[in-house]
Amino acid sequence: MNDPHPTQRRLLTFIVNPAAGHPWSLRRYRAHRALSQLSPKEAEVLWTQYPGQASEWARARASDHRRVVVAVGGDGTVHDVASGLIGGQAHLGVLAVGSGNDFATMLDQRLDTASLCPESMVAFYQTAPSKAADLGEVRWQSGDGGHHLGHFINSMGLGLEGAVAQTVQTLKMVKGLSRYMVAALWQMVRYQPIAMALGSACETISESRPSPKLLVAIGNGRRAGGGFVLQPDARVDDGRLDVCWAPDLPVWRQAMILPTVFWGKHGQFKAVAQAQVEALNIDCAQGTPVHLDGEWVASDARRLSVRVRPNAIRVVGLG
Repeated sequence: MNDPHPTQRRLLTFIVNPAAGHPWSLRRYRAHRALSQLSPKEAEVLWTQYPGQASEWARARASDHRRVVVAVGGDGTVHDVASGLIGGQAHLGVLAVGSGNDFATMLDQRLDTASLCPESMVAFYQTAPSKAADLGEVRWQSGDGGHHLGHFINSMGLGLEGAVAQTVQTLKMVKGLSRYMVAALWQMVRYQPIAMALGSACETISESRPSPKLLVAIGNGRRAGGGFVLQPDARVDDGRLDVCWAPDLPVWRQAMILPTVFWGKHGQFKAVAQAQVEALNIDCAQGTPVHLDGEWVASDARRLSVRVRPNAIRVVGLG
């Protein structure tokens, strides 16, 4: 579904996470400088001050079909802004200045960061095509009996993936792919696989009893973790979610498989399973850590129901 209002002038809102990205990143510096030079007539520029504020601001603007709400930051900022736009008519834009920027790799970003200026930035978000994209939705029950609802525009991970995301959030001094690599190597030597049972409504995946899982990765997009191509065949507009999972593996086998994930070649190993589904149920009596778009959201999710929401959000620059 393309932009239903292609001739109307768009209203621009930039929601900036000032903490996203490396403090010495030239791309980040140029983007922040260009944003600070915008006049109120050209765009609204909002700088977040606390977690969740990006979602609040996006939600307040979600009903305006003329509005493009641009997430300026990394995948966490995109996640927050997209979550606020769910159910609305506003468009999502992305100006990637974060550490991972996985979702942004699927967009047509024709902005020249070497000469980024206010005029080019405004022109891009005013004129770039807008297209509908899918979202992932997950409901889960925690160990204390609480029920929770979350969404992801790019990726969701359980088991080792969730534990890595939890570790990443503690590594404040390390940025980019290095941070994910440090967290992954640390968890590989200490993480204990958790028994889970997976089942999809289409019966593409059907497990009658739980078995130890090293990880379960669910992708709306192809990349996660700052460069790991976990779901090489995924598209954010195909009405499906791509699932990848692996059983309990010794550390030496994990180390053998890990490098191939950068090129999306891990499916060549028999231990790695992959499938495409519209919905997935996961039973985990012990409780598993979970991340949504790289943001750690749970440490003991027990019963999870995941589904795709087709054409749930319009995205500027989606090819």
